[in-house]
Amino acid sequence: MPTGTTRAGVIRGGLLVVPLLLGAVLVGTAAAGLSAAEQVGPVLARGQSETYLRALRESMRPPFHPDQQALQRVLDRYHAEGLRYIAVLDTGGVTAMAVGDSGLGNWPLPKPHELQRGAGRIRVLTPPPPPAPPPPLPPGWSQEDAADWPPPYPPPPAVALSGIPAPGPTPGQAQPPVENTVVMEFVPVPAQRLLSRARTTMAFSAAAAVLLMAASALLWRQLAKEQAAEAKWETQRHLARLGEMTAVLAHEIRNPLAVAKGHAQLLREKVAASDPASDQVDQVVDHLVRLEVLTGHLLDFARSEQVQRQDVRPAEILRDAAISLEPQRISLDVDDAPEQWSLDPVRIRQVFVNLLQNALQSSAGEATVDVRMWQGGVTLELSVRDRGPGIDPGEEEKIFEPFHTKRVRGTGLGLAVARRIVEAHGGSIHAECPDDGGALFRVSIPQA
Repeated sequence: MPTGTTRAGVIRGGLLVVPLLLGAVLVGTAAAGLSAAEQVGPVLARGQSETYLRALRESMRPPFHPDQQALQRVLDRYHAEGLRYIAVLDTGGVTAMAVGDSGLGNWPLPKPHELQRGAGRIRVLTPPPPPAPPPPLPPGWSQEDAADWPPPYPPPPAVALSGIPAPGPTPGQAQPPVENTVVMEFVPVPAQRLLSRARTTMAFSAAAAVLLMAASALLWRQLAKEQAAEAKWETQRHLARLGEMTAVLAHEIRNPLAVAKGHAQLLREKVAASDPASDQVDQVVDHLVRLEVLTGHLLDFARSEQVQRQDVRPAEILRDAAISLEPQRISLDVDDAPEQWSLDPVRIRQVFVNLLQNALQSSAGEATVDVRMWQGGVTLELSVRDRGPGIDPGEEEKIFEPFHTKRVRGTGLGLAVARRIVEAHGGSIHAECPDDGGALFRVSIPQA
């Protein structure tokens, strides 16, 4: 394989592999960030609840006796950060006071310190703090005195949850236990923001990966087109050199070949049919005729790029080509053919003859060849369908290469000459394999 072709193939492969790897890295990194954000969400929510509870306890110095105003102050302070509801339960687990609105309603309360999720919120239940250690005994007091009068010393008046002062305990009467379980509901704003940023990053990374792959695909296609154009130009240059060489060879061979054929034909006339040398003379004449045909094809190939266009009747040229071969085996459909088209009549007739002759030789026995000509917008269209064995897979382009043939007596130049003439007209020719067998050749020539 040529070095330039190998280098171009490596570059084209890199344009696919490198963006694919970069896109995978981008998406993988964003996916890892999204997974980390999902995992750290509960930690942030736990920190949120601890922040709110700490603020609530700081707003009510010990002893921990919440009041409505303290709850409201904490709710107002942290409402923008997601706090939506605070409630204090009494000793029976009944809501004693609450501020804000509960989004979870009558849902069963969670276990202590457990995060309960629902309706876009998180609910957490925090039991009261452990009791503070008893204060030191006043001077002169004994443990028996402390047993008769529990701390604090002396006790302040008790405050009921309703805010109405209640009478303090009397000596020898223990202070009733105060149960201050706090229930909070909040929106996990920090976790949502983190998760939203992670999802946005994921979306942008995926979009960047797609754009990167799309740009790579476009560049890959562009390089492929340039490589194909370069290969086609190299083929055309090679064919041009080949055409020049064959023209010189055919011209130099043609004159002595004509002389040799003439003498061989005269010799065949002079040799009697009963002469043993008669068969040998016939073989010499046949081979010289074949060489003459080959030189004619070589000259046609050399001159196939030279066209002189003029307005002609393409249907008439096609009919004339069919008549020169086997008209009884050719089915023509020219009802939709244009009246006039800009073509080189000599060269385009050669295209028709080569295609029809190729189809007749491919069709077995007396099978008919179907030929149709029509105008397809701004192009002249021609299809030639034979009833032969068809074209081997992968051979659709190779059959147009010079000297490519599987026939014993073929030169392999007929289709090559036809393609060069069609392309000299600015058109295209290609072969297909219909599902029901045979081969189909299509020619498309634009108007000059």
